[in-house]
Amino acid sequence: MSFHMTGHANKAQSANNPTRARKPKLIDPEIDDAIAKYGERISYPVAAEISGASIRTLKRLSQSGHLPCYRIGPARVLRVKTADVLALIERVA
Repeated sequence: MSFHMTGHANKAQSANNPTRARKPKLIDPEIDDAIAKYGERISYPVAAEISGASIRTLKRLSQSGHLPCYRIGPARVLRVKTADVLALIERVA
């Protein structure tokens, strides 16, 4: 009697594949640098430091749906993505 294990070998192979574990580089090097410095998800105070906006303004933007926020774990700890904060900054001239 032979047993066929579907999918288990593929999982082991993909776990050993180093290219699968790497995150792709973003197009904008400024975003890559900020993520390397601050991390992928940041607190509102750090987002305020990066963007120059107040914490209250950033929370208002999250409430209105312009800045997505994420709950980390069961606690009420909220984080925003560094790339989303940088996307708020618009060059006008």
